[in-house]
Amino acid sequence: MLGVPLPAEVDAQETDPAPVRVTLNGVVFDALTRTPIPGAAVYLEEEGYGVLADSLGTFGLENVAVGPHVVTAIQFGYEEIAASIDVPEAGA
Repeated sequence: MLGVPLPAEVDAQETDPAPVRVTLNGVVFDALTRTPIPGAAVYLEEEGYGVLADSLGTFGLENVAVGPHVVTAIQFGYEEIAASIDVPEAGA
């Protein structure tokens, strides 16, 4: 009979969980008239990517990490605007 000694302690490698990523939806609109701004460029400054708002001013940024971000919107004829947001795990 052959015996195999077992280690006194087994180290399990812990892996960091993948960061939670969600979809961020919104509407770009004129602050004075409350009308949508179609075709506005909306982007996340830290992530380096963005999308264009549709004909109703709505947009959806996919694969956004949960946590604080700066969302910026710009369209010809309007002043660029940036807003600090905190994206929750449930999406926004």
